[in-house]
Amino acid sequence: MSGFGDLNRVNTNVQSLDAQLSLNKINKNLSDNQLRLSTGLRINRAEDDSAGFSIATKLNSRVAGLEQALQNVGDAKSVLDIAEASFDTIIDNLIEMKSLSTQAANDTLGNDERQYIAQQIAELGSEINEIANQTVFQDLDLLNGRDGSHDGSLSLTFQTGERAQDTITTNIDAVNINQLFKGSESLPIVEISELEFEADTDANNITDIVITVGEDPDVTTETITGLDISISDTSSLGEIVSAINSENIEGLTAEVFTNAEGEEDIRFINTSGEDINISFNDTGGDEVLTGEVDGVGADSDVAPGQGLMDLSGWDSGDFRSFMADVDDAIGAMADRVNAIGVSQSSLSTRELTLSQAISSNTSAASRIMDADFAKEQSESIRLQILQQTATSALAQANMGPQSVLGFIG
Repeated sequence: MSGFGDLNRVNTNVQSLDAQLSLNKINKNLSDNQLRLSTGLRINRAEDDSAGFSIATKLNSRVAGLEQALQNVGDAKSVLDIAEASFDTIIDNLIEMKSLSTQAANDTLGNDERQYIAQQIAELGSEINEIANQTVFQDLDLLNGRDGSHDGSLSLTFQTGERAQDTITTNIDAVNINQLFKGSESLPIVEISELEFEADTDANNITDIVITVGEDPDVTTETITGLDISISDTSSLGEIVSAINSENIEGLTAEVFTNAEGEEDIRFINTSGEDINISFNDTGGDEVLTGEVDGVGADSDVAPGQGLMDLSGWDSGDFRSFMADVDDAIGAMADRVNAIGVSQSSLSTRELTLSQAISSNTSAASRIMDADFAKEQSESIRLQILQQTATSALAQANMGPQSVLGFIG
């Protein structure tokens, strides 16, 4: 700043230097002001507000994650919508099965008419399997269970937030004839009842189980030895099941279930695509029982594990029992639809939450980063006036030393 007597010095024009400094400050502020007006941002460089810049960067990063999560939620809802649409069609098929089986259970029909209905029901079952095969999203089989095995559940984890833990997991149970009608006689299975073991009165317990897979020349034989299982005690069925399942024969599963007569049976399900023969031998080496479990998949369009309905030869009583099976299948589908609905509701709630979070975080970043145009415009006018006055003051300061010429005679 110029002091008393500075105007009397010519070599250094202090007043001019002061005016230049003021003008430079005004020009810098005006330049920053024009940059804010041109970009719409209050903070264009970290030096403008280092703390604010860091905070806004984190907020913008979170907004980017939230926006992608919102898109993920939309995709997830599309996946579940596809599954639900297929569920609706499958339920329609099951309802039609219920109507047809109710019709076939009526003894006013003859055997020929009843078999026509049986063929129609079997075709509806094949359509259910086909619907499951065609329910696909991004090459992902939605209704074919775990790893496309037609069993278990397909687990889908949707990323619904910008943090790793912000997820929603949905399990979609496999849908096919085998899964919907377990326990029904409409599946390609052989049911071996404990009461069907026809051994001589002096026969001993079962000691060997021989399992033959395939036909000549490609035959695989598995023999389970070292057993001692009673053939007269229904509790022994579990031992037979455990012995067979422990061999892990591909495609063959044994299980104990209660049949329509209330008796405990052993059911064998063969999804290998090849015929499997099972024979039980007693301590004398005699066959106590032998049976064939037809394979599904080798000679049909049905994938192993899906199941195939065979209602040929059924009478009215069979269809009457089957009506309850269809009710169970409809109930199973209702459970699946309910699970889908719960997940869809969760996704809709998350969608609303994400939208609100995006709005809040964007607003917070805006308050830090964005310029107030009304304020900046007013500041621009002020700086322009100061620029003009500073320029004028600089011109006058530059003329100041000429007053010293009066001292020179």
